[in-house]
Amino acid sequence: APCATLIGKVLMLHEIPTPPHSRQRCFIALFLVLLLLLSLAPTAFAGSMDNCLAGADCNHQAAIGSTHYDTLTEALNEATPGAVINLLGKEVSLNIGDTAITLEEVTIQNGILNLIDNSAGTNAMLFINNVRFSDLEVHVGSYKAYALFYLEGPFKISKSTITVKTTPASGATNTFYSDEAEYKLTIDNSTISIDGADRGIVNSDVELTNKSSFSIANSAIAMNSASMTVSDSNVKIQNARSHGYTNGTLIMESGGSIEVDSVGHLGINCGDGSIFKEGSSVSVSNSCTASPYAGQDIAIRTNGDLTIQSGASVDCDGTLYALTNGDVTIGDGNYKNVVEADGTDAISISGGSFDTDVSAFVVGGKTLAKVDQTNASTYLVGDPAKLANQIQSLSSLSSVEVLKGDLALSGLPGGVSVSNKGGGFGKRTYSK
Repeated sequence: APCATLIGKVLMLHEIPTPPHSRQRCFIALFLVLLLLLSLAPTAFAGSMDNCLAGADCNHQAAIGSTHYDTLTEALNEATPGAVINLLGKEVSLNIGDTAITLEEVTIQNGILNLIDNSAGTNAMLFINNVRFSDLEVHVGSYKAYALFYLEGPFKISKSTITVKTTPASGATNTFYSDEAEYKLTIDNSTISIDGADRGIVNSDVELTNKSSFSIANSAIAMNSASMTVSDSNVKIQNARSHGYTNGTLIMESGGSIEVDSVGHLGINCGDGSIFKEGSSVSVSNSCTASPYAGQDIAIRTNGDLTIQSGASVDCDGTLYALTNGDVTIGDGNYKNVVEADGTDAISISGGSFDTDVSAFVVGGKTLAKVDQTNASTYLVGDPAKLANQIQSLSSLSSVEVLKGDLALSGLPGGVSVSNKGGGFGKRTYSK
C-alpha cells in the first residue's frame, strides 16, 4: 500500500504541467522511486520467494522450508547440508546435460522428477553423496552417461518409483555405480525398473526391504554388487547378455525373492557367505546360453560358502556348481544337478529334489529315495517322516527305491513297488 501511494503521487506529479527547467527534477524523482521499489521487493528479482501465499496457484517448482524457488536448479544451488527440497507435488524436469550435477546431504521429495539428457557428450551424471529420494516418481529416458547415479556416499530411495528406459547403443553404461562397496544403495518400499542400460547396479552394497521391487531387462550384466540383501521384496532379471547377479554375497531373507531368466552367462554367481533363508524364493532358468558359457548349464555358482536352509524355495533348472573355495549346504529346493569342482569336498545335502543321483553328498541321518513317476525320475532327500509324506502325496507314482537311510511308507496305490538298492523288504514298509 505505501508503494502504491508513492507511485500514485509520482504519476500525479508527472501529470502537473511543469516548466522545462523542472523536467530534470521529475526524471530524477522517478529514478529514485524505482530504486525504492527494488529495495522493497528484492525477492521478486532473485528467483525465490519466502512464504509464498499463492497456494494452489503457486508456480514455483521447488521449496526449501518456506522459501520457494522458480526452478529445481535454483533450489539445488541454494541447498545446504541436511536440506529437504520439496517439489510441491509438481512435475519437474532436470536437465543433467553436459555438466554433471552433485547432490550432497539432501533429500528430494514429493513430486514427479524427469531426468533429461539432451547433451552430445557422456557427462550426464548425478553424483550422489548421502542423498535420499522420498515420495518421488522419477522418469529417465535415453541417457549417454557412464553412470546415471554415481554413488560417492549412501543413497536411499524411499516410497518412490524410478523408471529407466534407454538403450546400450545410446551409451548408457551403468544406472547405479559406486567406486566403493560401503556406498550403500537402500531401496525401501520402492519400485525400480530398468530397461536397456548396459549394467544395472555395480559395486554397491544393496538392500531391498519393505515390499520393494527391482527389475532389469535387456542388459549386459544386470547386477554386479558387492553384496545384496533382499527382505520382503523381489528382484527380477531378464534377458542379460552376460551375467544375471554376480560376485557379491547374496542374502535372501524370509519373504525375499529373486528370479533370473534368460541370461547368456551365469544366472547367479554367489559370493562368500551367501544364504537363502527359510521362506525365501530363488528361481533360475535358461542360463549359459552364450559363449564362453554356452552348453555348461550352470544356473548357480558359488565363490565361497553358500547355505540354503530348509524351507527355502529354490527352483534351479540348471546345475548348482560349487568351486573349491567354500562349503555348500543344501537343505531344500529343486535342482537339475549339483557338481563339485575337481578335488573339492564342498557339498552337503540334507533336503531337496534332484534330477540326478546325489548319494555322494547326502549327510548322515537323512534319507535319499529315487522316485519314478510316469514321465520322470526324481531323487528326494530329507527327514524320513517328511519324505514319506511327500512321496505318499505324489501322483502317477510307479516305484520307490531307497538309496540311503530309513523310510516307512504306507497307503501307496496298488502296483507301486518299494525296494532298496540291493533288494526289497516289501511293498509298503521299508527300513534299511
